[in-house]
Amino acid sequence: MKEIKAYLTVEASIVLPLVISTIVMTVFAFIYQYDRCLMEQNAAMLALYADSLRTQEADEWRYLVSSRISEQNENAFLFWKQKKMEISLRNNVVEVAGEGEFPVPLPEWNLIENDSEWVAKESFKLTRLEPAAFVRFCHIKERSE
Repeated sequence: MKEIKAYLTVEASIVLPLVISTIVMTVFAFIYQYDRCLMEQNAAMLALYADSLRTQEADEWRYLVSSRISEQNENAFLFWKQKKMEISLRNNVVEVAGEGEFPVPLPEWNLIENDSEWVAKESFKLTRLEPAAFVRFCHIKERSE
């Protein structure tokens, strides 16, 4: 029987697609994490902005915050589609909730869900403190240490 030296071609045809698809999925996982962190940062910045507004009128506060939401730069995301960004103020607590979608590069390999998109939700809460309350809080903290 004649020996054929083609085993390396067969192994490469099996291993090479696995290596390339693993690298592609890893890169997309890093990009997903980057975009999710960027959405989290936008939520935190929006909460800080909403906390810094010292208006007496709720309608004016909503208008200023809504205009700030629309000004957020959607072009900063690499592949992300931001679905919503909502903000509310209840009992001196500012809460920002956001949601975004990320298209899966290889939808056939999405073993976690049946959708062809990864979805992430983010919320950020911030308690508003008046300047006098903040100073009192700092003095209480200093005494306890």
